[in-house]
Amino acid sequence: MRIRAWRKADTAVLRKLHQTIHPGQPFPLTRHVWLVEEAGRGVGYTAVIPVPGLEGIYNLDGGILSNYRRQGLGSRLLQHVLHEAPGLNIRQLSHSFTDLNSPAAHFLRRHNFFIEHEEWLMTLSPLLPCSPAHLPDCQIQTHPTPIHLFRRLYDQSFGGTPWYQPYSQEEVENTLDDPGDILFLYQDEQPIGFAWLQEDLIEPIGIVREEWGKGYGRFLFLAALHELQNRGKTQANIGVWRSNQAAIRLYQSVGFQHQQTITYLAFDVQ
Repeated sequence: MRIRAWRKADTAVLRKLHQTIHPGQPFPLTRHVWLVEEAGRGVGYTAVIPVPGLEGIYNLDGGILSNYRRQGLGSRLLQHVLHEAPGLNIRQLSHSFTDLNSPAAHFLRRHNFFIEHEEWLMTLSPLLPCSPAHLPDCQIQTHPTPIHLFRRLYDQSFGGTPWYQPYSQEEVENTLDDPGDILFLYQDEQPIGFAWLQEDLIEPIGIVREEWGKGYGRFLFLAALHELQNRGKTQANIGVWRSNQAAIRLYQSVGFQHQQTITYLAFDVQ
């Protein structure tokens, strides 16, 4: 058995491995990939993918073909990655699970991965008619070129919180389908909040820190739901950190219910 860094010529082999181990999931695009070979045949891989906006934190992806499991290959592969990680400025490895009883979750827990945080997916279904109550001097508007404003408001809303994960210019450009998908809340003609509508998902949504606790969050949230209804959506989804109890209470107050828990396991490299 040997472990080596992938080469461009390995792309087809890696794609086939990935589809066999994780059918239906998108192939990870990253330059940090290692291939496990047994008798000259690729039998497993691992990849580390940088988390946008969080320097030094990488998502861990990969696996071993079922016929080659329980032979220590996964452990040796993980140890190889941990050995290489400091040289790549990797501070933390992370992987998300919807089932902590899965074999992969048990494998990482045995190798000292810990629960870093949990996120809830919450759903409102059916999406009933709703509109925000009037707030003096408040308006919901869109912006023809929203990226700079969105990124500034995001930083002012979430900087210093555990769930802060800033967006790069490129990330927003690659994700935003329509400038009208980002709603902005203005108070006295000053932008103080935003809500990004991605199909039936509201993600992210925020109010600048100086305006917390004044009812603006609820106003913006109801306006976002109203816009989804105008677009013909029959349900709404939102993600939230489980520790963000203030946001969870807001979402529950308008009928959102917990649908799924996503648990992030992590390992601190440095």
